Amino acid sequence: MVWLEAVGLMINRFILCGFWSIFYVFVAELYPTQTRSLGYGWTSVMGMIGSTLSPYVTTISSSIGINSWFPPAIVGFISCLFIFKLPETFGKPLKDIIEELEKHHNS
Repeated sequence: MVWLEAVGLMINRFILCGFWSIFYVFVAELYPTQTRSLGYGWTSVMGMIGSTLSPYVTTISSSIGINSWFPPAIVGFISCLFIFKLPETFGKPLKDIIEELEKHHNS
């Protein structure tokens, strides 16, 4: 069973490296120019909060007898479901003001 855990950890590391390579580009395209730095900062802070809580999640999951990679995996799978709700930005011009974004979503 140790080899299965090692393979899972390697796959997880690969996915995280892929995530961080596209994160900065996608987040920059998601927010209009007026609020891009605010949106990017908010997204980064949420990641920092997750990083801060991860040692506690590891300790709690070990104390209740589950694998410490299980809670982050659940959060990751739920995030994968919600990412399909984000708008497609490929080949579309970046929005400059919030009103353009609202108009785009209401149409």
